[in-house]
Amino acid sequence: MTFRVRRMDENGDMTFGHGNLDFLADAPEAVAQCIVTRLKLWEGEWFLDLNEGTPYFQQILAHKNPGLASALIRERIMGTPFVTGITDYKFTYDSETRKFTVTGKVSTAFGLVTLDVPLSSAGQGFDLGGTPLGG
Repeated sequence: MTFRVRRMDENGDMTFGHGNLDFLADAPEAVAQCIVTRLKLWEGEWFLDLNEGTPYFQQILAHKNPGLASALIRERIMGTPFVTGITDYKFTYDSETRKFTVTGKVSTAFGLVTLDVPLSSAGQGFDLGGTPLGG
């Protein structure tokens, strides 16, 4: 089994010019990068498949239901290739900044990885109404 993805830098840009160092292969970090990418893709954003993506507008923001938001994010993580389970999960919402964060530990086919993913909308801020959300 070979799972290989192009490495992204701290700004989320793909890296080039370093040969094999520009790739993550058969590693928990490769799966973590895919999880983050999946969480940052909004449903309807990718022109090749408008149904792909996290349903922020369609379900999370539309319903303002913290439990639903947490469940949808968790489902999105579990749907990532090579994710085998979630051993720890926390979903928090900061009502002042209108941002939420997903943290936890995810089991992958290649080992355990720790997630700490801050999420926010570009210029719009999330509004789920309330304070910390639990997973």
